[in-house]
Amino acid sequence: MRPPPAVRTTPQRIHPALRGFAAECRDTLLGVLAYAGVLALIGLAVIYVAAPLTDAAISAVRDGPAIRIDLAGISTPEILRHPDDGRKDNPGSTTVGQAGSAPAKLGLRGAL
Repeated sequence: MRPPPAVRTTPQRIHPALRGFAAECRDTLLGVLAYAGVLALIGLAVIYVAAPLTDAAISAVRDGPAIRIDLAGISTPEILRHPDDGRKDNPGSTTVGQAGSAPAKLGLRGAL
């Protein structure tokens, strides 16, 4: 039976902490590359699935709506206003018919 090989007793040139740091950097880089690869695969899958939907949407817009809605018979709603000018929280508000009244100047002087 042979004896086990002799272990070299010469000092190593690289510190063990640097070897550990290099291993951590390698593992981190591999993890980032794996993450980017999975994101790329998900993106390709989304593009592959979305292509028929995009073609269908383009053809639907190009062909126009299947039904036409007649809006000529629909009347616009009547706008109801309060007889005393509605809002009381805005002192500069005017009704449609009033002219010549300037809106109130708002600034930061009263706020501070």
